[in-house]
Amino acid sequence: MSRPICVECRVEYSCKQNDVLISDPAVGGFEATYWHADMWECPGCKHQTIVGRGKSMLASDHPEAVQWAWKTDSFEFNHNLPTEKKENVT
Repeated sequence: MSRPICVECRVEYSCKQNDVLISDPAVGGFEATYWHADMWECPGCKHQTIVGRGKSMLASDHPEAVQWAWKTDSFEFNHNLPTEKKENVT
């Protein structure tokens, strides 16, 4: 697997955490799912990214995963892109 590169700092990200649980909510007729991925972080600016989506499971098939997700540092995936561009504050 290739390592992500930070565009701003021009360095490779380092893996901060393996096996992060991602909550993918129901949207557009698709069921809610959970999947595992890795969290990477830029050692310079500390920007984080999620890569390497792994095995997924339907929330309805695994209710115990739903309960476990809320007790852990799970990450919720947002399907909606922001509609307003944020301005840089200097």
